[in-house]
Amino acid sequence: VVTRCWTSHPPTGRQVKPLQASTPSGVGVYFRSRTGSGSELPSFMAAIEALAGLLPPGLVIVADSGLGYTENLCDADAANVKFVVPLRADTGWAGRFDADAGPLGGLEALQPLDYVSQRERRLPEPRHTTWKGLLRPFPVTGKDDTVHALRAAYIWSSEEAASVAAARERALATAEAALTRVRNGLGGRWYKTRKQVDARVAKILTGQAQDLLTVATGTRAGKPWITWSRDQDAIAAASRLDGLYALAANLPDHDDGTPLTALDVLRVYKDQWIVEQRHRDLKLSALPIGQCGDGDPGAIGPPHIGQQQPQTHPALGQTGILGLQFLVALALVLGIGLAVLAGFLHLLPDALELVRGQTVGNGEIVIVRQDVQQTTLQPG
Repeated sequence: VVTRCWTSHPPTGRQVKPLQASTPSGVGVYFRSRTGSGSELPSFMAAIEALAGLLPPGLVIVADSGLGYTENLCDADAANVKFVVPLRADTGWAGRFDADAGPLGGLEALQPLDYVSQRERRLPEPRHTTWKGLLRPFPVTGKDDTVHALRAAYIWSSEEAASVAAARERALATAEAALTRVRNGLGGRWYKTRKQVDARVAKILTGQAQDLLTVATGTRAGKPWITWSRDQDAIAAASRLDGLYALAANLPDHDDGTPLTALDVLRVYKDQWIVEQRHRDLKLSALPIGQCGDGDPGAIGPPHIGQQQPQTHPALGQTGILGLQFLVALALVLGIGLAVLAGFLHLLPDALELVRGQTVGNGEIVIVRQDVQQTTLQPG
């Protein structure tokens, strides 16, 4: 979603962050727009407070790791809002897992989970992802020294493990290729001294490859040299928890007294794809139409859906899981799009003449004119 802004260069788009919440059935019930440069956390918390006030008791929030800070989870728990949120790495959940599951065997302590994702249900069983999990207490102390009795579902996925390992291998291969180019250029224009080599190596050893490669440099006979090797111990330590992540939850046990399980938490969390799909629909359907307030007739403004005050949908009467997800979309408005729109508006009077005096079933025909006034043709 973009709007024009004035710069010394040709007009460019300014990002807008639309926030949306939907029910498990995919009904969008809450929309808000935020400044593209703003932080996500205040938007998340403001949305949660608004939804908690609009909905009956029983609200469950499913969000991504943007909400996975312990202080935010404590605030939500204090407001009696239930949630399932992936924990961020800096919350220390990996250390908690080692302390809780380490004596039980680490990853071997995870129990198989009978879960099949929506997109894998059409595949043969041997191609299904393997899921394992373990639900453990995860108490968190808030800023006011209040202890919140959260729980963490430690989830392991074979697909996630393969993806993480492949990403690490790509990072290592990319770093080694860059180091090879440095070695091939030693003594040349760019790498005449060891200082130049070390400066380049420091830029290469970033990200996932930072602590996984051992690099040595020096000078011999006035010419710099470089060698490197993979640190297998560091790689083994980094891959120890591949495929594992933690879902923080404050969900109660079942009404019949059955204890909450890691599978229950995973199934709730996996409903997040619904709001992801609704956000995709929002991006495709809520196309910008109209003029901006800057008076530029060629400027395209944001859709009204991003400007309205918080509204609710009749489906709010359902008690269910609401997902929140940010999507930052920067759309480039092409001249051909304006030409097509102008052509459509040019043909609109002829279309009105065609439908005048006609009915479609028992309903009404509603056409929005170029002047944004609504024309309604009643049957007969």
